[in-house]
Amino acid sequence: KTSTIKAKAEHINDFVKAIEGSGLSGNNAIFLKTPNNSFDKNLEALKTLQCRLETIKTMDVNSFQYQQAIQQITAQEQGEAQAMIDVFQGIWLLENYPLAWNWIRTVFASIIVTLSLVGIFCIAFWYFDF
Repeated sequence: KTSTIKAKAEHINDFVKAIEGSGLSGNNAIFLKTPNNSFDKNLEALKTLQCRLETIKTMDVNSFQYQQAIQQITAQEQGEAQAMIDVFQGIWLLENYPLAWNWIRTVFASIIVTLSLVGIFCIAFWYFDF
């Protein structure tokens, strides 16, 4: 969260280097793989943002094109950036800690709760001899 294009470009450059060096690949999905949950497509979108910031740095700050570009970048940061980060985070979780990934975590938690409740009822019926 910076206000200057130069600082934004530096942060994006660092982020792209970190993402490229992470060794991640694939999708943030097991079954329904789409471009929205693809590592490669999200990295491609991130690189286009990186190129756009480099182009904006060369523009005249007082020009209409610069002001319009700033509005577009800000809208993209507020709208799609979190979804992109969620994809990268999900892919990292899926590759490193698959049991902590999205719906797998929910399924396992549901199984544990269900088995715990069944165990409690079995013990209660056995102990109280219903």
